[in-house]
Amino acid sequence: MPAGTCRGTKTTSLADGHHPSPCQTYPCQGQAAVAAGPDTGTVAQRPDTNELGDFLRAARGRVQPEQVGLPAARASRRLPGLRREEVALLAGVGVSYYTRIEQGQSRNIGADVLGALADVLLLTPAERTHLRTLADGTSLDRSEMETPLRADPGLLQLLEVAAHVPALIIGRYTEVLAWNAGGRKLLMPDFPDVALTDGNRPYMAEAVFLDPGTRSLYANWTQNAHAVVGNLRIVSAQHPGDAKLARLIGTLAIRSTEFSALWNDHRIQPCAAMEVTLDHPELGTLIVLQQSLRSGAYPDQILVTHTAPSRTRESDALALASHLDDAATLVQDGPPIA
Repeated sequence: MPAGTCRGTKTTSLADGHHPSPCQTYPCQGQAAVAAGPDTGTVAQRPDTNELGDFLRAARGRVQPEQVGLPAARASRRLPGLRREEVALLAGVGVSYYTRIEQGQSRNIGADVLGALADVLLLTPAERTHLRTLADGTSLDRSEMETPLRADPGLLQLLEVAAHVPALIIGRYTEVLAWNAGGRKLLMPDFPDVALTDGNRPYMAEAVFLDPGTRSLYANWTQNAHAVVGNLRIVSAQHPGDAKLARLIGTLAIRSTEFSALWNDHRIQPCAAMEVTLDHPELGTLIVLQQSLRSGAYPDQILVTHTAPSRTRESDALALASHLDDAATLVQDGPPIA
């Protein structure tokens, strides 16, 4: 499998007009964006307020009429993809009703309507799930929004037991909740071996788009960028009332034109494992398998591990990364969740 390929997904390139399938992976290098998390006082808001409508418009813009049995579009058509009238006709709903759905003016959309729209728009399984989440529009409980996240004790235990495997725990806002020595040295070799606090905690989404060191560490930076945006799309749909998440997304949209463009694309295709190529300043070029394990008790938290086949140069390098420090220290900013 070539480097940067998602397992179980079809990989395409930017050159042919498509985007690589995003996977949930977003480590970084360098410190340019380390202290610039969503608690820095930035007042930027989430760049869209009608995510369901934006998602539907982006999806129908990608479907050509001939893909769904309609005559090919004429050259005079101003916009690519399907018109609202065509989507409504094929889904078996009224044009005015579908228009209200796109405009965010219709609630309690039936499962049969959502299924029909998903069929017409040729949505993937992950995109169908995302559509249902957006249509549901469930808001966060206020107490949950205001509770600082701590690392799941179960994931922390795995992190400690597998000290020889470079790994880290990432939270809802792509913040590093904890990592072991190998994870820190592999992904952020210049970051000091100190306890993480809200003042110095790396936010991986910001690092991917705002830290130049990330580009030099990841040979497949573009795929990682798509992964970050795809993951944030899913999380923002699950937590539409989270103001901290909205500030993070708004800040990225303002400070990075690349993030803004990808955010407006609305593609959703997560995966749990992919091979990545790292250009490490101390360990050289490595091709490693990056896998994500989601917490069952705290679904917003993910343990990200990095492995390689035994008795290879990559496995030796990963072992070395885990021993570049005297101990595989677990660092986080407070006690784990009780």
